[in-house]
Amino acid sequence: NSVDKNNKIYAFGDSQLLGIDWDTSYYEKHDLSKIYKKSDISIFAAPNNGPFQSINFTNYILMNSNTKIKHIVYTLNYGNDIFRLQKKWNLKNFVPLESDDLSKIMSNPSLYDLILLKGLLSGKFFSTNLPDNNKIFEQFKKLKFENLFFRLNLWLQEIEKIKSKINANIDIIIYPPYWAFGLKKKNKKLVLKKYRAFKCKISESQVFQNIYIGISMKKPIKFTDDKRHFS
Repeated sequence: NSVDKNNKIYAFGDSQLLGIDWDTSYYEKHDLSKIYKKSDISIFAAPNNGPFQSINFTNYILMNSNTKIKHIVYTLNYGNDIFRLQKKWNLKNFVPLESDDLSKIMSNPSLYDLILLKGLLSGKFFSTNLPDNNKIFEQFKKLKFENLFFRLNLWLQEIEKIKSKINANIDIIIYPPYWAFGLKKKNKKLVLKKYRAFKCKISESQVFQNIYIGISMKKPIKFTDDKRHFS
């Protein structure tokens, strides 16, 4: 179907938003195209982008683009973003390249292969291991949820600031924690209870015009090969 160039959407998030098992030859439409039928969609996402990185990217585009932005979509990948919301979380610990390195990589692509190999061997930036859901759950239990909701409110306040600058519709898509579905029933129930409370906080804020909740339509739930993303 043809898209409406006047109905442009700017979407921000992490690798779940990108759809790492999706490409233009795939028989299914991208998730965003299913929601926003004939809209022209630009996705600004990277594997380790957190909520505050999305805000920074939005402000960067607002400052450097002549396009009048009328519609923004943010995504929150609960399974990862509850950790990325923390003040001590540092994006640089998960990114193997500095911006200044990009020109060198473009002129000598073999350097990128070496960086990837180094990252895999050290396990710092990349891993071929499947996620350990129980270890993630142990980290989850150590989170102080009062602090998490405080950080969430700071993020929502930043979105309110963006709304005050531009006249745009702002939506959000929330993905459930991928690692919860591999836990024992009791632990899974605890995680999903906290997840519901998180969604309620976002809804009560009344910041977003529309809130979409990601649910897998297939049973059992289908994951990508890395077991870190919903298919």
